[in-house]
Amino acid sequence: MVSASFVLDDSLRDALERAAVPRPNSGDRNFLTSVARENYRMVKAGGYQDSAGRWQDIRLPTGARNCTYRAPPPGGRRLGGTSHALTRVCVANCDTASAGRAMAGMGQPAVMLNFANAHHPGGGYLRGARAQEEDLCRLMPPLYSSLKRLRYPLPPDAAHYTHTFLVRSPTTYEAEPAGRPPLPAAIVSAAMPDMKHASCKRIRAGDAEWTRQVDGAIRAALHAARDEGARRGHLCWGR
Repeated sequence: MVSASFVLDDSLRDALERAAVPRPNSGDRNFLTSVARENYRMVKAGGYQDSAGRWQDIRLPTGARNCTYRAPPPGGRRLGGTSHALTRVCVANCDTASAGRAMAGMGQPAVMLNFANAHHPGGGYLRGARAQEEDLCRLMPPLYSSLKRLRYPLPPDAAHYTHTFLVRSPTTYEAEPAGRPPLPAAIVSAAMPDMKHASCKRIRAGDAEWTRQVDGAIRAALHAARDEGARRGHLCWGR
């Protein structure tokens, strides 16, 4: 077995922070729900016209993945594939979608983590909520439709793996301009314990049950990414 080491990668952090974009200031739920409605029409049509009038297809190809992974029991199956002696880690002030696009631009496409709502696909996306999952659904029109096809509630030791397209700019929520076609993206959706939900009313942050659920969600997300082909282990998550 290869002995693994972790190092902080300042150059990757700098690259991701250069790619970060200002977030929209709009807290207008009417505007945000209108984006969801436009996304529905876009997905139903199978694409959209870009700013140059060219048709951009966002129909998912045959074989696109949309499935659920369960974490193996603690002490069970280890992450398969080739071990790496060195893992590079960075903490950057960058949103998930911008980080994912930047990684793809560097020739290192990453699996992006969705901070999922365990009980409702897309969380409050249709109501114009502004958390990270809802934002990913706005930026990636096929994502919500795909999540709706999966089973909920999402168990604490499970994660969804979904292929989709990154279509919209995280700055304006407009479709990316001509010359920036839809970016194929892979999303892992995993949920932390929702301490406000009735199912978690008897647990406390940091106690044994909370730790078990958090550990299960993390292992499910890692196994999903690994088993679906993230061989070099490029993962990103952010605000």
